[in-house]
Amino acid sequence: MISNARQTLANFFCKAQCATAMLLLALLASQASTLQAAPKDNSPPTYKKQPANNQTRDKPAHWRDALRMEERETALQAIARKNPGFEQRTRRNDAFKNDRPALLLLEKRPLKKNARGARLVDAYYYDYQRNETIHCIVDAATGEIHLQRTVTDLQLPLTQDEIQHSFDVFLQSPHRRKLANAYEVATGQSLIDISNVKFKAYVFHASANSARLNRGAKKCGRTRCAQLLLYTRENIALNITPVIDLSRSKVLQANTEPGFASEEIPAAEAVSDPSHVHEHDH
Repeated sequence: MISNARQTLANFFCKAQCATAMLLLALLASQASTLQAAPKDNSPPTYKKQPANNQTRDKPAHWRDALRMEERETALQAIARKNPGFEQRTRRNDAFKNDRPALLLLEKRPLKKNARGARLVDAYYYDYQRNETIHCIVDAATGEIHLQRTVTDLQLPLTQDEIQHSFDVFLQSPHRRKLANAYEVATGQSLIDISNVKFKAYVFHASANSARLNRGAKKCGRTRCAQLLLYTRENIALNITPVIDLSRSKVLQANTEPGFASEEIPAAEAVSDPSHVHEHDH
């Protein structure tokens, strides 16, 4: 009897396991057919739409952000209302003039570390007639001018217009022949095409190598001057470094290089004691 009961129980469990296995197989087959029947989605992925520029433009500027175009315009217009004679844009190269104060630099005024406050603009102009730098501090939001002052002996980096004008002044001067000589010495070829000469320029101060400067060039720093660096297409430096007075559009000294500077200094200046010379601007 016991043996028959065990056999019956074993048969029951065997049938139950078979039924469970068949049910699982049926479920798997049903899922597989569903996946095969589902259409393939070939549509491109979707991305979150970014706000348009005019939407972000209306948001208030963070105190650390760079100046926005509308803030620049607000500052320039405020300065123009107070100073109608100021040039509000850097001029094109072919229209450079020094008859009115020109804009040299416009930038966001830095704040002290961890400070908060109104966004301010620093604007720097140069008055070529008075040889003064004019500094304005303007509220970028309201256009209120917090400060306007003149500073002497402050020379900011040259603008692109000033660099181009310096080269143009040199080419239009009688000293151009010295450029041709320097080019031939450096390359062994005659200077036929002026486009073969490249140039850079930087603000020149008389404190650099004053012993090699003539009387006019020694005023640089008090007046706005540029020194040209001339080189060939192959980046061969030319041994000529002219000094240009931007206030008068004049070549002050054609060359300040050792061995050539002495030719630029008149004998009367070379023997005189600078400490006893009183110079007056006319």
